[in-house]
Amino acid sequence: MGGLLGGLRAMGWDRDRIQREVCAACADHFGDMTFPFVAFKRGGKFSQNVRNLFGDVQIEDLWLPYFCISANLNRSELKLHTQGSLAKAVLASTRAPGVFPPIVYDGELHVDGGVINNVPVDLMKEFCNQGVTIGVDVAPPHELRPVRDYGDAISGWKTFWKRCFSAERVYTPSILLVLIRTLEYTGISNQHTRLQSADVFMRPDMLPFKRTDFHLAASIVEAGYECAKANLLKHREKVTSAITAL
Repeated sequence: MGGLLGGLRAMGWDRDRIQREVCAACADHFGDMTFPFVAFKRGGKFSQNVRNLFGDVQIEDLWLPYFCISANLNRSELKLHTQGSLAKAVLASTRAPGVFPPIVYDGELHVDGGVINNVPVDLMKEFCNQGVTIGVDVAPPHELRPVRDYGDAISGWKTFWKRCFSAERVYTPSILLVLIRTLEYTGISNQHTRLQSADVFMRPDMLPFKRTDFHLAASIVEAGYECAKANLLKHREKVTSAITAL
């Protein structure tokens, strides 16, 4: 999502337009399911929406400096996208493994860069020539509630039946939740390392929201705004104190 929003901002879009267009684009792909041989979703609807948003824009032609990242599965390394098709770079950056099929980029498979680096403030610090760097981590620090031990094996059919038709509720995590939470893991577990690279590190309260709550975009934006305001005020006070001490 960072690659998507950042690309639109770099194109000069204002906040209201970004919120409106992104919510419409993301909410439209929920029905794009397929037989999960490669991934749960075909990826067609979301890909078309991304290409509609960015058109033929090239990264090097943006009004603002921009990069996004993806994970190269062939090479087991991070790919920094700083030139070429903005739409394709964003698609590679948003391909959550297992949820969407990988993007073929220069003959190699690419998925969401969060697999390696979910909050790339270290890369941003170098990209902006050691300038002021702001990191934003929207992955909930804790989400899974205490789980009753369901044993070493789970029957998918029985779990499906109990969840949909039975009054007996035994919580079991869905495969999509496990995949997404695994993707978010690096951003959470490496927070202290990231803090060393970020001048301001923000963690908005996302626990009240699900990843599909695009209809609550206004509330999510407000939570982000309040978090940003509080953190930037603290940063300003810190800088002011440092200048005064000189």
